[in-house]
Amino acid sequence: MKLISLRLQNFRNYEDYIFEPDGLTIIVGPNGIGKTNILEAIRFLSLFKSFRAKRQADLARWGQDYFRLEASYQYQPPKEKKIEVYQDKTQKIGKLNGVKKNLAEMVGELKTVLFAPDDLLIIRGAPALRRRWLDMTLAQKNKKYLRNLVRYYQVMRHRNQVVIRVATHISQKGELDFWDEQLLALGKNIREQREVMIGEFNQHLGAEYKKISGKNQKLFVKTKFKKFDKEHLAESFLADLKLGSTTLGPHHDDLIFALNGRDIGAFGSRGEYRSVILALKIVEANFLSSGDDRPVVLLDDIMSELDENRRHRLFKLFSQDQVILTTADTAGMEKKVLKKAKIIKL
Repeated sequence: MKLISLRLQNFRNYEDYIFEPDGLTIIVGPNGIGKTNILEAIRFLSLFKSFRAKRQADLARWGQDYFRLEASYQYQPPKEKKIEVYQDKTQKIGKLNGVKKNLAEMVGELKTVLFAPDDLLIIRGAPALRRRWLDMTLAQKNKKYLRNLVRYYQVMRHRNQVVIRVATHISQKGELDFWDEQLLALGKNIREQREVMIGEFNQHLGAEYKKISGKNQKLFVKTKFKKFDKEHLAESFLADLKLGSTTLGPHHDDLIFALNGRDIGAFGSRGEYRSVILALKIVEANFLSSGDDRPVVLLDDIMSELDENRRHRLFKLFSQDQVILTTADTAGMEKKVLKKAKIIKL
């Protein structure tokens, strides 16, 4: 894929701005000028969620109650598509080639891989961050996965309501059977897709890590999934009653990143974190690719996080992709990289 143009209207600090990237595009400017806002807009058109804002209302420019994003991009060149979203206080409308679509069905139409400094938390942060990464990656690849995930959380909310009513003696335990059956079926499908993805990643992570770090160490991802079946769901019932929620299932899944069998989330160095995340993002780009159709790679202010060797390997490994990166300055970047890049100064 190649992003041809992006228009931001009332998005963050942009009133009306047209961004036209090239194969390698470097957005340069001081902190706070709006570099990351451009990457945020591109990523928003992949997932229809911000990777920064907790409240979607915060995305509209100050004093405005709506924003619009519109992008044209190539897929399987020379084919082109146009994707857009309009959001105000009451609605969010998506269009693909001018036709209104369900937003969930548009997720992953424009595929992206994002690498931001906070991504180091995928390794050493809370389990929810690793599940979020799993879900965002799979949602772009598999529309069925996203449908199952959305439905899973809907069913779980209904189940939780029944659990609370049972705990307060308003409902009978038997009322859970209907929701349990759906939850288990959806959870099984979600788990299967997660396991397939992790299996694919584990086939390539070690090799990519070696290219980046120069070290012959075995990197793989372990799944930390508790058994989720009718028997184990029944066994968790007392805990559910106590907490008023569903205490077992894919919404509690976790991952461990192991380097030579060692949990680097607990014992790794910052240098190892950087190399592991780089390897992870490269494998993610390959996972989201379909033939020669590859995702757009977004690098948000990570140059300062990487030493010269890692920067060199990064550009080499992403040489097949459209790369859009932000940086405060280009000092320390290779001359041959700068020579072939389109540099946009804000």
